Amino acid sequence: MKIAIDARMLGRHLHGHGRVIWATVEQLARKAPHDHFVMLGDSPWARQLAQQNANVGVRKIAARPFTLREQWQIPASLWNERPDLYHATTAAIPLLRPVPYVMTIPDLIPLIFSGHLPRYRFYFGRWLPWAARRARRVLAPSEAARADLCRYLRLPSSHVTVIPHGLQPNFQPATEPDEATRLAVRYGVRPPFLLMAGNPRPHKNLPHGLALLDRLLPALADDVQVVVLSAEGPLLSAAVARFSQPARLRSVTYVEEEDLPALYRQAHVFFYPSLYEGFGLQVAEAMACGTVVVSSSASSLAEVVGDGGLLVDVSDERETLRTLRAACLEEQTRVPLREAALRRAAHFSWAECADRTLSVYREVC
Repeated sequence: MKIAIDARMLGRHLHGHGRVIWATVEQLARKAPHDHFVMLGDSPWARQLAQQNANVGVRKIAARPFTLREQWQIPASLWNERPDLYHATTAAIPLLRPVPYVMTIPDLIPLIFSGHLPRYRFYFGRWLPWAARRARRVLAPSEAARADLCRYLRLPSSHVTVIPHGLQPNFQPATEPDEATRLAVRYGVRPPFLLMAGNPRPHKNLPHGLALLDRLLPALADDVQVVVLSAEGPLLSAAVARFSQPARLRSVTYVEEEDLPALYRQAHVFFYPSLYEGFGLQVAEAMACGTVVVSSSASSLAEVVGDGGLLVDVSDERETLRTLRAACLEEQTRVPLREAALRRAAHFSWAECADRTLSVYREVC
């Protein structure tokens, strides 16, 4: 079996959906040594997988997702490769598809939050439902995401298969001897600190989360800092400017892949105030590192966190602050939470993700 996989979300750095694609293909190559996987796209991470696995190839495509150029570059690549199946790993799919296909739709943020992303409104509202119904199968990372796909795209539940994301083995609780020093030297981050992370888009709700942490700090020791890991954005920049204790705030725009687990481990609490997620990989990564997690209960986050962290309705500021204070100060809360986080994170496996993905491929081919 030959599978073409859209790998254009793999950029120079592994983050977000790019990490999901990389980890899935890595496991697919191991699980199915007699099948061949062609990654459509060109990044150092894709080339690395091809170099490490004889059954992985790369076909360079310059067109970015949701652009006009993909409308001819992807069909041309599929025509030349002649795969048995094409796996569109995002909602971006061309009008012409010369082979059968499955789709992964990670979330419907551009549809549900259409006011924040107006350029995608027509695509997600008109084109995507038509394309998804014609896919051999649609894959979703959570039951919450499947419910949204069925509701907004009017797909039958039987047409959508839930395959949760996994976790890389480096996200684990054992600390490295020099990791605290490394974080201080590279990023100016020193424990103890409270961590938030995510992109600066409005649904991540980082400005609101930052305002809550600003109100929390007076209840904590003077040396506790707030660390925000995010690219720059106007809403977040405005929230940073409003922060009343700038000496206790550290904004980090990028962390090397090797340092991300250390950042989670060294955090006193990981706070995730997002309003919507298709899965919520960052909370799973934090739990795998044994970090105390306080997360929004919105969309898939309640499903992913389960009993591995504290769930809050972030619109209820009083309750959220009470929960954050307990997570920071009460050892009788913190110790069982760390243990519960590790148990919960153990449910997420890239090997299992690859097994279930392969099963779909074989069912529909």
